Amino acid sequence: MADQVYTIEKLVAGGMGIVHDGPQTIFIPFVIPGEQVKIRIEPGTRKPVRASVQEFISRSPHRAEPPCPLFMRCGGCQLQHVAYPAQVSLKQEILAETLLRIGRVQAEMKPIIPSPQPYHYRRRIRLHVQAGRAGFYAEWKRELVPVPYCYLAEDAINRALATLGEFIERDRARSIELIAEDETSCLAAVEGSREEKIYRRKEGENWRPEPDRKIAFQQVNPEQNQALRKTIAELVAELRPGGVIELYAGSGNLTEVILPHCAWLEAVDADRAAVELAEQTLGAAFAGRVEFVHREAETYLASAWKKKLKPDLIVLDPPRTGAKEAIPGILRIAPPHLIYVSCDPASLARDLKELIAAGYQLRSLTPLDMFPQTAHIEAVAVLGK
Repeated sequence: MADQVYTIEKLVAGGMGIVHDGPQTIFIPFVIPGEQVKIRIEPGTRKPVRASVQEFISRSPHRAEPPCPLFMRCGGCQLQHVAYPAQVSLKQEILAETLLRIGRVQAEMKPIIPSPQPYHYRRRIRLHVQAGRAGFYAEWKRELVPVPYCYLAEDAINRALATLGEFIERDRARSIELIAEDETSCLAAVEGSREEKIYRRKEGENWRPEPDRKIAFQQVNPEQNQALRKTIAELVAELRPGGVIELYAGSGNLTEVILPHCAWLEAVDADRAAVELAEQTLGAAFAGRVEFVHREAETYLASAWKKKLKPDLIVLDPPRTGAKEAIPGILRIAPPHLIYVSCDPASLARDLKELIAAGYQLRSLTPLDMFPQTAHIEAVAVLGK
């Protein structure tokens, strides 16, 4: 095998390239389809079998020089070696391959929406802490890679990275989430041995505690989040629903753009802080037309079915694990339209397979590159009966 030359066939979910040696599939990171390589099987791997490149025989014209010196060690990025225009094309292919392989779904896709900023787009990052150092885990190991500078993060976050020592020592931090508020200020959510504490820092000042501050999930890429919101608003406007149920609604990111296009909406999320924040920011503006519900999606759907609630549309934006627990409740309520926002092709494929088997048809699929340089893929699926 050491002298055998393999041609990279394609990239699959996770950004790994694959080759075949007889019936055996071998997964290789940091390669591009069409490249010819000699490989070395990683010791201790069985299924899936992983290998590393021992020698490049030919390289892709789409190969780029990664700017980050930690690339291939840090687990945060998988695709810095691919020029950005080729990255988005490959992600569209990965999404199509995953839907077909897992869900038996052959989808016609709209063109992927690229990110305006391929680097320095993240307004929040979560760092793990070990042995007094903060960083990201390596790709395949629980080894911590200290990160003094992140090429995906906004400048305010990178300037804050050098100031984390006080949290690590005083709060015995296990993880630290940094959130850029603007170009000069940053929040730190410090998870210590006892509780989470919130701090805020303006440029040139010290960190100050903000015990009353609430932090809820937000999309990490602000410009692409606006593209996502615009996509959702246009889709809902086309459907012109009377009533809408929004599952995994968070702090109201999509709620805000759905509400102008429907008569009533119930926004549901299991995170109490997110629900309270949504109510504070949107409740007064849309009083009488929106209800914010703090509940697990599947529990809420059971009660909605008992109340014989009849929405025209259910919008769901689940976490990476997908909406497996909510699917039975959705099928029981059986709205004529669904909009499914996914951040993981594998869980989307699994859930689409079940929804299509129950009688829904996939009307459209729009991928977005919310996370450049990584293997993550966002997609918006519209289903109808």
